[in-house]
Amino acid sequence: MMDIIFENAINLFQSVVVTSFLMASLGCKDKYNKKCTGIIGIVITFIYLTVSNHIVYFESVGIYIYMVYSLIFSFVVLGGTIIEKIFYNIMMICCLAGSSLLGGGLVSLVVKKDFLVIIEYGTVYRYAGAVLNQLLLIFFFIFLIKIKKLLIAKDNKYMFIMSMIPAISVIVCCFMVYRSDNSYEMNVIYTFIAMAGIIIINVISVFLLIMEQKLYEQKMRQVL
Repeated sequence: MMDIIFENAINLFQSVVVTSFLMASLGCKDKYNKKCTGIIGIVITFIYLTVSNHIVYFESVGIYIYMVYSLIFSFVVLGGTIIEKIFYNIMMICCLAGSSLLGGGLVSLVVKKDFLVIIEYGTVYRYAGAVLNQLLLIFFFIFLIKIKKLLIAKDNKYMFIMSMIPAISVIVCCFMVYRSDNSYEMNVIYTFIAMAGIIIINVISVFLLIMEQKLYEQKMRQVL
């Protein structure tokens, strides 16, 4: 009974945090009531988290399923440009997955047990990891909101490409953490995915450096 209460409390808390972040980042369209919009976002997010918890205890890359809903929610009732909606939704998913991996990873490091062992239902390690996960999530969201002006200062294309780096990184990390098959073939596949992800990240970084150089040259011309 205590497990159910704890899981529901964590899911409700995370629903409030995630919905608040999206509304703080994008704002609400004038024709919609902010309070009603917030309640709808919290309820639907809570339902998704509750259902997903009954399917798997760690959803790994399945978290991107939620991004489909959050994008629909953002485009229908929230403000901001198209690129801002895509950017902040990608960053939100990265924060969700990143805080989960980091929080659980820190606990597994302290207790010296495998990540997937400590996050099983009914363990005290899962409770500790879940609380740490929410604290890290709040920290990440506050940080993104604080630097919102800096992010908006970049052009839309730059923002979109920049968001691809954490998105791909999270996919690679989730695949590597959730590897339940120890067969040689599966290890080769997971290794290939990790290598491909690292290569793609490096390619994107090169494109960002090129774009940054062009922005720098443009500013220098304006100064001169």
